[in-house]
Amino acid sequence: MVKKALVNELQKILKEMEQEEGKFTLVILARMKDQWPKRRWRFAAVAPWIDAVGKREAIGYLHPKLFANPAPDYLGSFEDATVFFTKDPLVQEILEEYGTDYQSPLIINGRTFDQIEFEELILL
Repeated sequence: MVKKALVNELQKILKEMEQEEGKFTLVILARMKDQWPKRRWRFAAVAPWIDAVGKREAIGYLHPKLFANPAPDYLGSFEDATVFFTKDPLVQEILEEYGTDYQSPLIINGRTFDQIEFEELILL
């Protein structure tokens, strides 16, 4: 699936989730440096409601929403999906630099945040 099509599909899903649970603080699609296979993305979400319900419940909610699309090119685009609390150092470092008021999607190439090397980061 073309990156733009994946981002568009995710933005629709995120809008639905925000109507149900509340706004996200940060949503990330990431490919790590030296990751194999390179075409697969890691999805991460941050939100006050995730802080409130905890990681296990949030993942239990997110996974069916994200992976309900049975199209192989969509499902094959993901390495995994996770959540972070709003106070996580990685989240804080990204928010300090980019805030929450940016034109989505914001593509960031070749950066390190919280000592994690990213080949590509897309903020949704």
